[in-house]
Amino acid sequence: MSETAAGSRLTKSTLVTVSHAIERAAVASAEDGPLAVIALFQRLPYFHRERAVYERIAKQSAVAVVGLVADQAPDLPAGPYAVLLDEREELAREWAVVVLTPRFGAVLVAHDREDVEAGHPTLEGGRLFDGWWRFRRD
Repeated sequence: MSETAAGSRLTKSTLVTVSHAIERAAVASAEDGPLAVIALFQRLPYFHRERAVYERIAKQSAVAVVGLVADQAPDLPAGPYAVLLDEREELAREWAVVVLTPRFGAVLVAHDREDVEAGHPTLEGGRLFDGWWRFRRD
């Protein structure tokens, strides 16, 4: 996987796979030097599924920032800084994971279309986004 074309239509299932690959790369690349990670989660339950991963990332990074749609600061593991988003903000519809070290970089950015792919086996997995990703520092 190198990158998708700008504006590609992606399902949530695809984004989960790419997000997990970027998160694994973040943990592996932490040895390259200072690690910075930024992630946007549309809903708190989505973050809770990845909580252990972000706790590990935060322990290995110089900075880890997690954006969440929430009314009050959630109980986060030690390390990541929480940025609270109001559900009416445009960023509340974004899915993003950004990882940067001196020698490695990866990014996933997607915007929720608030639509579902016809015929997908699950409504949640078939949610549609416009987005792209890269596994390149530049």
